[in-house]
Amino acid sequence: MVLGLTCFLTAEAQRKGGPTRLEEHVGFRIAIIYTAEFLDPKTGIARVAVALESLNREFAGRQSDLQDMKRLRALEAELAVIRGTASPATIMDKQRELNGLKENRLAANTEQAFERRRQEILAPVYSQIQHALGDYGRSHNLQIIIDGSAVPVVYAADAVNITRAFVTDFNAKNPPAAGVGAP
Repeated sequence: MVLGLTCFLTAEAQRKGGPTRLEEHVGFRIAIIYTAEFLDPKTGIARVAVALESLNREFAGRQSDLQDMKRLRALEAELAVIRGTASPATIMDKQRELNGLKENRLAANTEQAFERRRQEILAPVYSQIQHALGDYGRSHNLQIIIDGSAVPVVYAADAVNITRAFVTDFNAKNPPAAGVGAP
């Protein structure tokens, strides 16, 4: 829709000798941010990295249960793929392994506890990020910020990607506190 509007307005403006930028026609600015990059421990948001480190430390003793859940999911997917093509013996072996993992309910409980704790730890951090992103948008005269990690973006010029600038700004204004994410 915006692309069509841009092409129409640009062509019309060129024909009439007027402005050719979408912003000049509709009066708003759009930016793209990739929030998935916030999770990068080296280049992302420091408070998120600290919170995730705390969570991983808290669940370090239960990592094998979480690995069992990942293996369970992988086996389920593999079994679905090979059902029609593999030998009955192979399918039976995979099914036995899958049943053994399913019996380990501790793994499922650990995963649920991990996700619940992850939400508890990250919710205040993401609330702060959301507030800061609104402030950043207002201070840079942006009317719309689209999360390119959540919405498929066909094309976005580098000039509208504010991810790196926002992360730098947020980290400078909000250094990680010592107790962030502590149980």
